[in-house]
Amino acid sequence: MILQRAQKIASVEEAKEFLHLLLVSRQEGKPNLGHHFDFDVFLPSIIDLGFPVRGYVQASPRPGLSREEIGTLLMEAAWELCQEGVLRPGPRCTDGQTVPNAYGNGFSLTTKAKAWLETPPRP
Repeated sequence: MILQRAQKIASVEEAKEFLHLLLVSRQEGKPNLGHHFDFDVFLPSIIDLGFPVRGYVQASPRPGLSREEIGTLLMEAAWELCQEGVLRPGPRCTDGQTVPNAYGNGFSLTTKAKAWLETPPRP
């Protein structure tokens, strides 16, 4: 269900709803999708789940937005969630493990996120 939802993203609002669904499902003990190193949200991993690439070609092209366009929407959504105080850029802690080129790709939940995660995602 989560991966199919990723492929239907067509707006920043839908990308925010997708990230909410992903993080709530993780809190409920469902598969830990889109998690990488010490980030709660690592956008390249999330994009790879919904839009796998083999070589330099998107594995299963679909009508609508491209992998890059979806990535842009997810980045915008993550930034909006930062402005709302739910996410913050960077790893979970100051000595957390990071990766090269993580700038702008990795986000962590804030303490304010607890109440947000308790709100059920829209179906």
